[in-house]
Amino acid sequence: MKDKTGPVLVAEDMGEMRLLLGMILKELGYRDLAFASTGPESLKLAKKRKFRLAFLGIELPGLSGIEVMKKLRGELPDCFCLVVSAYSDADNVKAALEAGAHGFIVEPYRSRQIAEALETYAIYARGRRKAAVRAPA
Repeated sequence: MKDKTGPVLVAEDMGEMRLLLGMILKELGYRDLAFASTGPESLKLAKKRKFRLAFLGIELPGLSGIEVMKKLRGELPDCFCLVVSAYSDADNVKAALEAGAHGFIVEPYRSRQIAEALETYAIYARGRRKAAVRAPA
């Protein structure tokens, strides 16, 4: 099966949630996955890879997922960032979206909710490609 996108960052402090998300992404055709368990580790990986898609745990050690997202989006403005957390209170969701997240996914992950987020990402990616084609040289 062909990989659906470029490298995907999965940054989650809980190992079982990181593993589960990786398994779901692989089932959905995503093969080029990079895993991190801390905020600084996420940024270190981002310096080596050009992530197009990132799943960021909100409570990463070292730097929060929101802080990582802000830095990541500064370096890779086209990266589609989704914040993931078991803590889905209104303040967390609002903070993530106001900081520029493209969505918020509540743990534990379910294949359907990941698939829906990826459908949104596919629409976003198609729009970015069309805009790049139309842009004057």
